[in-house]
Amino acid sequence: MLAKPLSVNRLAQMAGLNEKAIRLIEKEERMPSLPTAIRLTKALGLKLSDLVSDAEGRVPNDST
Repeated sequence: MLAKPLSVNRLAQMAGLNEKAIRLIEKEERMPSLPTAIRLTKALGLKLSDLVSDAEGRVPNDST
C-alpha cells in the first residue's frame, strides 16, 4: 500500500512513461503492454502478480 497518493506526473517520472499514457491506462482506455505493466509495478513497489490479481474479473472498456 502506498504511503501517500502519487500524482500522475510523479508516477510517470518514476515509471519512465509519459503522463498521457498513465491517464489512458487509468481510465481503461488503453491496456498496458507487459513491459509497461512491469515498469508501473516497479515504480509502485508492487509485484506484477499483485497488479494482475487485482485486475482479474475486470473487462477493459471496448471502444471498437
